Amino acid sequence: MGAVVDADGTPLTGATVYLIVEKGGCPSVIETTDADGRFAFTQVQPGLYNVRAEKAGYLTQMFREQATGPHSFGRSIVLTPSHLQDDIKVVLPRASATVSGVVYGEDGRPLPTGGWVFFEDEWHHDMGTTGLPKGRYSVSNLPFGRYYISAVRYSPEANQAVGKRWYYPDTTDKDQATLVTLSEVPMNVDIHFGQPRPAAAIFRVVTDRGFPVARAEITLVRRRDKDSRTRQPVGGSPWQAMETLRTDAAGVAEARGLPSGNYYAFVNKVPPPFASWRNTAVPSTSLDYYATSFHLDHDSGPTQIDFLVSPGLELTGRFVMRDGSVPPSGHGVTIDLCESPRVGGFRGDMSFLAESRRIDETHFAVMGLSSNERYTLREFDADHLKPIVIVGIRMNGQELVGDDIVLSSFGEVNQTLDVILDRAGVVSGTIARRMSGRAVARRVTGDVPAALYPSPASAEIVEGRFVFRGLPAGNYDISLDGRPGVHRVEVRAGRTLEVSF
Repeated sequence: MGAVVDADGTPLTGATVYLIVEKGGCPSVIETTDADGRFAFTQVQPGLYNVRAEKAGYLTQMFREQATGPHSFGRSIVLTPSHLQDDIKVVLPRASATVSGVVYGEDGRPLPTGGWVFFEDEWHHDMGTTGLPKGRYSVSNLPFGRYYISAVRYSPEANQAVGKRWYYPDTTDKDQATLVTLSEVPMNVDIHFGQPRPAAAIFRVVTDRGFPVARAEITLVRRRDKDSRTRQPVGGSPWQAMETLRTDAAGVAEARGLPSGNYYAFVNKVPPPFASWRNTAVPSTSLDYYATSFHLDHDSGPTQIDFLVSPGLELTGRFVMRDGSVPPSGHGVTIDLCESPRVGGFRGDMSFLAESRRIDETHFAVMGLSSNERYTLREFDADHLKPIVIVGIRMNGQELVGDDIVLSSFGEVNQTLDVILDRAGVVSGTIARRMSGRAVARRVTGDVPAALYPSPASAEIVEGRFVFRGLPAGNYDISLDGRPGVHRVEVRAGRTLEVSF
């Protein structure tokens, strides 16, 4: 249980709160704060959790988060059989992204009677709205992120909104709207009713047989301008995420209203069965291998870029229990393969995710994979107690050892992946006279599982308690980092073990 407040301590009503299984990544329960900013989750099982809160106009925060941003992470909450209740407070600072602009009518002038501007995040959640006095707007309290920005007219005679909603960049088709990235750099976004501006860049995604590919997502980034005094990129990072475009039924996406500068564009998502796009067939760490560079200036015509995609490989798989039994129904383990190439001069956005689809409780398939590429195995388990762990992987019947899966076709049509499961063990503990720090579990004996379970494992100590969840069976040494004293424990599949320091 707990409360969500702003930076001044004022309770926030209607904030959305997620109880998240740590390492699982999936929200297990969702609640909304009441009039006093309070929330409560009931029937929670022992385990290790994070709590995240969000509200329009405020930055999304984790419990006791020290920094705001996509890579920050809050403090863990440890629930053990001897302690199943916590009262916490999540503080949401106000957002600081700023966006302003003008909405123009068909005559090319700002709307004289005003209207409204709407902001939706990339999942189409309403994040805010503002009025349009004399066709101009300015908003400075949006969370950082990517948004669809749209506007609608207001009729004084009808005393209501009239006509269709127009989306940036100048379209009434929501599927053709462009995601605008809002960050610490103020953004100007203008919308023209009935006056589409000429395209600055036209992208086309087609198959190797010339057929258009709809709903492919193209990420567009711009190299930041350098400060005249320091010669360093303005804003820190040399790259500024600009837009994410989606192709239409003709496989075409257009970018409008882009400032002059140097750009890179790459296809970061294509529908199955196509594989992530590559610029050439020769492996390279150069950015040009993954993206196409181009320059824009206001005096030149639109730049046209074609991307070519080919059908990717399909990998079928199954879940197999180590003891030969059938995996339990609803075991919650799903498999994704994520390729994150280390590209010279570029970090963060170069990630290609191939999501699996469940065929039944035991079998799955992953489509759209590239041959001769390295993929990282990712596991998600929505169960509170994480009863199942991955203890091995077989590719085409051969045991794999290492962090990544190397998918090589070599002309093979049928490739299979066996994911070997076992029941997990849990170790929770209580520490006298120590409220914080970290506990460490080092594997002494037992099978070395997939790279998803590193050794040593680390658990945060919160108010004198800790829990190691989802451990493969084996012997472990449990210690407090920086202090003498070790507990040698035997973790058994499907068992919970209590220790005390």
